[in-house]
Amino acid sequence: MAGSFGNWDGGARGIITLSEILGYSVNTAVAWINLQLGVERFIEYVRRFGFGESTGTGLGEEASGFIKEPGDGLWHPSDLGTNAFGQGIAVTPIQMIDAYTAFLNDGVVVQPRLIKAVVNHGHLEETAPQERRRAIAPETARLMQELLVNAVELGIESARIEGYRVGGKSGTAEVPIPGGYHPTDTIASFIGFVPADAPKVLILIKLDKPKGVYRWGSQSAAPTFQRLARRLLTYWNVPPDVSQTAQRP
Repeated sequence: MAGSFGNWDGGARGIITLSEILGYSVNTAVAWINLQLGVERFIEYVRRFGFGESTGTGLGEEASGFIKEPGDGLWHPSDLGTNAFGQGIAVTPIQMIDAYTAFLNDGVVVQPRLIKAVVNHGHLEETAPQERRRAIAPETARLMQELLVNAVELGIESARIEGYRVGGKSGTAEVPIPGGYHPTDTIASFIGFVPADAPKVLILIKLDKPKGVYRWGSQSAAPTFQRLARRLLTYWNVPPDVSQTAQRP
């Protein structure tokens, strides 16, 4: 593989679990996993989750994002490694939320809706959820839910909410400029769901060019998620998780 890349802290983790890979954002580990997966299967799954195409929400001028594929004149073998942790792939916020629905719906990507219902001549007509496609098997979706919960418990303390199991992942994307990437500017993000065992809400927080130490998603977007999610849980009067409550003294 041409070129080189490392982890966000410049360090190594040794032999680690899948939960630790997600919790500690170990780029080198997911790149290695993608090499075992191979180009064809990787692109297949990227497409299954809806990246590279419009979500069909009806929003005007919705972008389809950008992915590179072998044979398009842009693909390089090193992309298999960098794409594994998101570098070289452009997605919209609604695409990311759309993809995460597969983890929460037994592996099925659900069509996003902007309008829940309309009133037609005095009658309430709700827009029923529609399945778009199956992205992964149901057991894989449940495993991913648990891995994302473990990721928050292991490495994203700022996203935790007392009394509830939270699942999610932080992200820190470099900002492209002519000839490469900006030396300090980032796009910080966190996407998460709660309560993890019966999700009530899925939230994506995206912050453009946060400053100073807050340039990392875990330090800026994750705390924002926590505050918003906590307020929504209170507003909806969602009871604490039984498993969390049982752990209290």
